[in-house]
Amino acid sequence: MLEVRQLRHFVAVADEMSFTRAARKVPIAQSALSASVRSLERTLHTELFKRTGHSIALTESGQVLLIEARKVLRALDEAQDAVADVEGGVRGTVRLGILQALAFSPLNEILIAYRARRPQVQMEVRVEPRGSTELLRAVQQGRLDIAFVALPGQDPTDVDVLSLGSHDLALVVPHDHDLGGETTIGIDDLAGEAFVDYPEGWGIRRRVDQVFAERHLEREIIVEVADPQTACALARSGLGIAFVSPSTVESSREVLHPTEPVIDLEVTLISAKNPASRSATQAFVALVAEQFSPPSARLDSVARRAVAG
Repeated sequence: MLEVRQLRHFVAVADEMSFTRAARKVPIAQSALSASVRSLERTLHTELFKRTGHSIALTESGQVLLIEARKVLRALDEAQDAVADVEGGVRGTVRLGILQALAFSPLNEILIAYRARRPQVQMEVRVEPRGSTELLRAVQQGRLDIAFVALPGQDPTDVDVLSLGSHDLALVVPHDHDLGGETTIGIDDLAGEAFVDYPEGWGIRRRVDQVFAERHLEREIIVEVADPQTACALARSGLGIAFVSPSTVESSREVLHPTEPVIDLEVTLISAKNPASRSATQAFVALVAEQFSPPSARLDSVARRAVAG
């Protein structure tokens, strides 16, 4: 007979594509997790994962089971939520995704406030170095319930979107660059320049690409890094110019240059339309909306700190 515990273990491994990472996420000993999955495979008389060396991949049976397992677990979580609502307490698990450098103070305050209000809810926070595009994909696929992202362009329609405001990007240029003496740097003056940039999945990269395309400008990307502080350091050392969110390089504010026109980046909270724990997720979104609306000095402060990953 299938056990809910086994399904949860299977989904965790499928989400992480790693028994080691899944064991830390559950949490459970890796040996126990492997034994649970193998027991599930014996019950179903099929192999769910192809195991080759240190890598794994879902078999065709595993892909089918993953779809159905998510439905079963979601239904169970919704049933628990419904009972909890009747009893006056929200339970469940909220899986939150954040950008690599989004560990800013207001986010900490939000997590602490949510914990105080919903002590029976488990929070799983995942830091995603691959940027907003990957976070969006995780929410769309049901691997995350909510995520803080920066997604330039049209909002996706298959997730719920809460706007949290925008912030202006700034430039870091090599210390001996001709543009270094300028207080404000014109975007058109950047045509043909060498850049230290971010992976294509990052919102800051997509936003800058968008602006350059609109102005029919080209630039040379010398290297891609997944860390604003590294980008700033490489730019200062002479490798190329870098766009940064000022809040991510607080110690280097004296070398930042605003642009003309300004390039701003909107930060949003996206949430799954059918999260694993509906009540718990809705409660988190409501708390964030409460913190960010109506617009205030606090909102502006938080928006400026939200890194454009």
